[in-house]
Amino acid sequence: MVRYFIILIVLSVVSGASQLPAQPAELLFHHLGNLNEDGINFVNDILFDSHDRVWLGGQTGFYRYDGQHYFAYRKTKDSNSIPDNFVHALCEDKQGNIWGGTEAGIFRFNPATQEIKRYLLPDPNADQGVINICIDTHGQLWATTAFQLLFFNPQNDSFELMVDLSVKNLLQKATNDIRKRGMLPSPDGKMVWLA
Repeated sequence: MVRYFIILIVLSVVSGASQLPAQPAELLFHHLGNLNEDGINFVNDILFDSHDRVWLGGQTGFYRYDGQHYFAYRKTKDSNSIPDNFVHALCEDKQGNIWGGTEAGIFRFNPATQEIKRYLLPDPNADQGVINICIDTHGQLWATTAFQLLFFNPQNDSFELMVDLSVKNLLQKATNDIRKRGMLPSPDGKMVWLA
């Protein structure tokens, strides 16, 4: 008897739920074309900026999508290029600059002037691969390598080391590495969380 009562309750809930208004059945998708034909073979990060532009960080550079075309920014011998084509992470600052972390340091791209500035990390002997970059609620720029937490000092126009987790003793095993997508500013803006 209890089993029939439970079945009756389930059926009444299901039949009542089926009469609730549903979400629209049609979803709109746009096919952006073959990214490989545009030279984009792997996307590491996507940024939707304050001007409704889409930025992609990949293994062959970083790209802006304007709704119809891709514009590629790649490493060249020119000093006004990104430091490396392997772009791990992207973020936008309050001035509208796009910052990117690459395998060979950090870059700042000004979309209005199309100028790129390269930044090396404080320790030239340390790993220069920047896997995370973000802006906190106070506008402070943070970045990480696999073993270092860095912050941007606007007065010196350079990055400074906050925390170094790298193993100094070669006999120890490196287990305290920071993961990709492993950095997030805290909601109060007073610290950065790392994973």
